Amino acid sequence: MIALIDGDLLVHQYTSPKDVDKATSGGQGTYRFPWDTTIKALGHAIERLTEAVYADSCVVTFSHKQNFRKEFFPGYKAHRTNRKPIMMADAIEWVTNKFNVKCRPGLEADDVMGIMATRAPGEYIICSVDKDMKTIPGLHYNWKDDFAEIEEVGDEEAERFWWHQTVVGDRSDGYPGAAGIGEVGARKALADVPREQLWDAVLACFGGDVDAALLNARCARILTAEYWDFERGKPILWSPPASVCGEEGVEHE
Repeated sequence: MIALIDGDLLVHQYTSPKDVDKATSGGQGTYRFPWDTTIKALGHAIERLTEAVYADSCVVTFSHKQNFRKEFFPGYKAHRTNRKPIMMADAIEWVTNKFNVKCRPGLEADDVMGIMATRAPGEYIICSVDKDMKTIPGLHYNWKDDFAEIEEVGDEEAERFWWHQTVVGDRSDGYPGAAGIGEVGARKALADVPREQLWDAVLACFGGDVDAALLNARCARILTAEYWDFERGKPILWSPPASVCGEEGVEHE
């Protein structure tokens, strides 16, 4: 068993609380704690996570500076202008030199985990605190939960959560979801809907606006092996049923 660890979130967690001394003049900031102390704690965290899920080894995933979602939705994460922790780049380099790291052009850390976990079901455990990872079927572990246990998410459960996220949207990622429909409304709209009719229910939430529903679905869709072209190294964008968009459906790219 191999632990897939969300490196973006873990490194940010261990660097951001230690990065800027507000009393420092000039606004440049200084390390509040010694580099050695911080990086030692980060390394131990990766090792403890691997042990916590009874994995034999781990893969730490990081996001690439480019993001394929911006190609069809320039507003994706566009509002994230906050400065990254000053330790973060050095910490990522340190992790890359010490552990098995995966980072792919155009992909987020989530996508890398999603592709790997679904290409070899049962071989990996996704370790993340991001609820969006529940759109990926397989084994999951939330390291921020003091009483966390390894949880298995089934195919249909993962798909339903993806549709829920499509309707609700994600402010932190910048895609809006369906106007006027929040968490409660989304649950009501999708509850008890047969799996094969979920797209129709989602489309209804968007007032029949295929373009808006499709944009949100593609933003919310963390890539799986099914939606990754291994030969070309490019994502395959999800498309709705042909019956909705004509006989040929919507182009993948």
